[in-house]
Amino acid sequence: MHRLLEFRERAVRDLAWVLLSPPMIQASSHFVRCASSGWCTEQFEDFGAHLRELERDPRPLLESIGESAGQKLGKYFENLIAYWLETSPNFDLLERNLQIRDAKTTYGELDLIVHDRKTGRTGHWEVAAKFYLGFGALHDLSQWVGPNLRDDLGRKGMHLLHNQARRNEHPVARAMLEARGLHVDESFVFLKGYLFHGSAEQVEPPQDPKDDLKLRPHPNHQRAWWRTRSEFETTFSTSKLSWFELRKPNWLASQTGIPRDSTARPWNPELCQGPNLIIGMSRDQEVERGFVTPDGWGREDAGPGDSTSTPT
Repeated sequence: MHRLLEFRERAVRDLAWVLLSPPMIQASSHFVRCASSGWCTEQFEDFGAHLRELERDPRPLLESIGESAGQKLGKYFENLIAYWLETSPNFDLLERNLQIRDAKTTYGELDLIVHDRKTGRTGHWEVAAKFYLGFGALHDLSQWVGPNLRDDLGRKGMHLLHNQARRNEHPVARAMLEARGLHVDESFVFLKGYLFHGSAEQVEPPQDPKDDLKLRPHPNHQRAWWRTRSEFETTFSTSKLSWFELRKPNWLASQTGIPRDSTARPWNPELCQGPNLIIGMSRDQEVERGFVTPDGWGREDAGPGDSTSTPT
């Protein structure tokens, strides 16, 4: 991800991260397609000239996404994607946050309806940025839980693939799309974020050739670490890094330059009351990223698999 370092403007660097960062999951499904690493790299390359223009003058992006300081992380992530699709030579953004409803009932929403100019196909996209901490083996998605211990990657992934991404198949959704002159050719999942590895080694078991890879972490997923406060103090006891706690929605791309108050605040491990997402800075560049939790976190609060992704 060193290619992001040329972008000093935070929102531009976050947009570049949205495109270039690896997917969180890989899946095999007859009904839903997931973003691949190669596809993400292609989108970044095709949009590179525009990103460099924004680095010189970020006003079009900043005006489009609005003030990010008060935004929820999920909305900020979606706003970045919408700007990309609206200005990309590869796509047309046809609908956004389309409510599926009839006279009596709301059945959900379609995140994005996107026309791919290269393939000529129209897709229903579901997009999300998530952050999970690992308790056990890498392949067991129920062991990847969020900071609030109310969700896990297994449940989120299955919900994305089998529920959210297929809402366009609902009869009411089909009727609404038809009334707009739209036909959806495919469903597409665009899930980005970080998997934070714990101190225990997480060993991937040998792949069974009969395993159709229905859902598992992408082998190139964005990695970071998580430690309890005691583990952190042991691991980094001699560290000369300056530590900061990241504020939402600034959890996406690596930080460069001296963190602003709106982006991060100096972090003191003695004040750690819950999972804190922190970064270690050296010479104005992020070199470490991880969650630090109180000792014993996740053991009494929820057993592995009875846990969550951070709300966005």
